[in-house]
Amino acid sequence: MPEIEFDTWFADGDVDWRGQLAEIGQQHRFFRIAGESTIWVTRYDDMREIMHDWQLFSPNDSAGRGAGNSRDDGTKSADIYLLPPNEEGARLLDIRHGLMPMFSPAEARRWAPRMHEVARDLVSGFVGQGEVDAVSAFARRYFPYIGAEWIGAPREDWDWLTDLEGRAFVAPSNPQSRMLDLQNDAMMAIIDYCKHLVALKRKSPDNSLTSFALTLELEGRPITDAEAAAIVAEACLGSGHTVAAQIGYVLKYLSQHEALRRRVAHGSAEELDRIFEELLRMFALWGHERWVTRDTEFHGLSLKKDVLLFLAWPLGNFDRSPNRHLTFGTGPHQCLGRHWARVSGTVAIAEWHRQIPEYELEPGTSVVEQIYAGVGYHALPLRWAVDPSTAS
Repeated sequence: MPEIEFDTWFADGDVDWRGQLAEIGQQHRFFRIAGESTIWVTRYDDMREIMHDWQLFSPNDSAGRGAGNSRDDGTKSADIYLLPPNEEGARLLDIRHGLMPMFSPAEARRWAPRMHEVARDLVSGFVGQGEVDAVSAFARRYFPYIGAEWIGAPREDWDWLTDLEGRAFVAPSNPQSRMLDLQNDAMMAIIDYCKHLVALKRKSPDNSLTSFALTLELEGRPITDAEAAAIVAEACLGSGHTVAAQIGYVLKYLSQHEALRRRVAHGSAEELDRIFEELLRMFALWGHERWVTRDTEFHGLSLKKDVLLFLAWPLGNFDRSPNRHLTFGTGPHQCLGRHWARVSGTVAIAEWHRQIPEYELEPGTSVVEQIYAGVGYHALPLRWAVDPSTAS
């Protein structure tokens, strides 16, 4: 098994780590990062096969640890996990089918006017300044605000909740302590808040995702408050930082590609949809991990039970045949929020360019990108010429 030197945590913003992975993938079907036991899978078809066979390749190992979520001491926070091992299939189908009305393309489009309003208000707040950190002032506020409203959080809690979402997945920059603590204070505060929100909506239901989750049945019985809170927590933890990262990638790329930026700013909505879809392929976030549930052979590779596999979506996306990209995964664990991500992403980019059609990366800026957990840029300083009529 080839062992490759590759920093899976951070990259300078000018480092093409996806291109580096593509070169590795052209040479090796499977490989390991030097010093690690996880096996990386590089082929599109192999990734699809793994993700579609959840019984052989599971998000949990035989001890019930979720992939990527085990602690050094082998423990985990049970409150984080919605789908325990051995029950995953039936419960997963119940949950996904039950939630589909809230995650459908039609529901995402129904929210589009509100997305436009939130994005427009955020950009209006800094357009007159001529410069901004597009991550902290826009990307990490826009969809978390939408998400907070969607789950039924009162307006006075949005900024607090958004700040927690921004901190929950930020990894330590010290190479000696690069273990993302999935029981960190920010993440646990979000989980506790979702429990609190479920209790409120149980007493006073409304049209929020939280109230909707409380109406579900799992395996023929009413959902428990703990299960509903897990759904809401996963909606928060799985969306805010990923949509923010995608917006950051798109804005940085467009800031450096003038012709494409002008097509986005002045083209049709249909053209923006096509461009954004291609940028989703180009800037796929990190990937998914899967545990092998029994000894098996996989395309000539002997795999032992409880071996951990990693599927880096950017590697699969370099296959430019007629395949659909893997940015949202595939199979029974395909991202449930993909329709929301597409609609909200195009809305954010449209509203930004409606008010700031020309901009550039602040000269001399060294942008740090957190590869791990799909966090993206920690900051993205952009600047533009100010229209005197909008100057602050």
